Amino acid sequence: MKKYIIWSLLAVMFGAIIYYWISLSATVSITAPPNGLTPAKGNGTDETKVIQAIFDYATEAKKTILIPKNYTFVVDRLYIGDKDHFSILGYGILKHKDGATREMIKIQNCSDFSIGSLNTDGNVAGNKTKGNRVNEDLHSTEIVQSHDFKIDSITDKNPAGDSLYLNDDNNVTIGTITATADESSGRNALSIIKAQNVTVDKVLSQNIGYPTMPGGIDLEPNRSTDNIQNVTIKSAIIRTSGTNGCAVGNHALATVKNIEINAVITRYGKTAGTAFVLNHVDNFKGTIECYKEGIVPSYGAVITASNYVEANLEIYNSITGLDLGENSSHFNLSGKIIGTTKNGVEIYDGASQGVINMEIKQVAQGNSQYGVIRISPGQVVDNLIFKGDYSFDQSGGYCFKVDWGTTNCRTENLKMSGWTAGQKVTGVDAATLAIEPSFLPQRAL
Repeated sequence: MKKYIIWSLLAVMFGAIIYYWISLSATVSITAPPNGLTPAKGNGTDETKVIQAIFDYATEAKKTILIPKNYTFVVDRLYIGDKDHFSILGYGILKHKDGATREMIKIQNCSDFSIGSLNTDGNVAGNKTKGNRVNEDLHSTEIVQSHDFKIDSITDKNPAGDSLYLNDDNNVTIGTITATADESSGRNALSIIKAQNVTVDKVLSQNIGYPTMPGGIDLEPNRSTDNIQNVTIKSAIIRTSGTNGCAVGNHALATVKNIEINAVITRYGKTAGTAFVLNHVDNFKGTIECYKEGIVPSYGAVITASNYVEANLEIYNSITGLDLGENSSHFNLSGKIIGTTKNGVEIYDGASQGVINMEIKQVAQGNSQYGVIRISPGQVVDNLIFKGDYSFDQSGGYCFKVDWGTTNCRTENLKMSGWTAGQKVTGVDAATLAIEPSFLPQRAL
């Protein structure tokens, strides 16, 4: 029995030694590559050619590229193409050289690979365009036409372009994307142009998005033939002076559907913009909180031409809390809108088949020209139900203003205390909106 135990222990120890040796042999450090390859030094010079040769060797041999910690390696552009079953462990930093010409690291037409960690520095100070802290050609990491890959962690600072740019990718799992800048810089922490089946655990974006750029998270097809489907971002914290904090903006009229995003978005700076945008999206769900800092003129959320939207929205201190229209339908919106300088909710252009079940307070900040809900001139809105708490709190001039026809629209279990009869519903088409409990049309003022 004792011999059996001894032999078992020896077998375990021998196996551990063999595994450790195999792991070492499967790893290629860029500072200590195999004979015949020049080691990288991390001495501040441009080492693109040296590191590219090591990348080529390691990915061809399906090994792990090790970027050792406590080093910063200056590069222009590193490329991995048409490879599979390789991995990257980037503990040290890859830094874009001054006057870089392309994205820092590009992975194209690859599969079944992993990035355990990757640390990058976009060096926007050395790569800004015409004095602006942005250069749209200089993404920190770009992955295109690739599938079945996993990223545990990407940490990027001072990007000139996007921290992570995805285009034509499938079956992607991402842990945490952390993108920070010393001051407002770059485009987005995460940009998706075309992709299917993408899951992201967390996005942390601080100061990403130059004022003329989007900012934070941007899902936007370039062409009508592109598609973005089955994308889940479980958690995001975004602080930006970019135009939008988080946008699913399908202006190309492509297919964008089955999207889930949960985010806390704060806009700051002086450039007008919107915290959260949905445009031509089908099947969206999520929880979105929108804030602003300082004097920035910021809209809360804009939902246009989108269908089957299930969202909990909390919007604080915005111009208009929510713009909703362009034939958006089948939506269920809950949450809060607290503090606006104009209307709490602006509805226009044929919105239909929806429920707005929210607490809406402190609207218009005492300006009687605005109020809680306005239905603006456009197409007739249809089958909308208003629920929640719109009680008067010494702000705004009306609860509802109906400046365009509605059909089959009504309130349901809605708190409207404090408003006078004339303020509850006004406007040229006030009579088309049924107000409980009597459901009698109100007099238009």
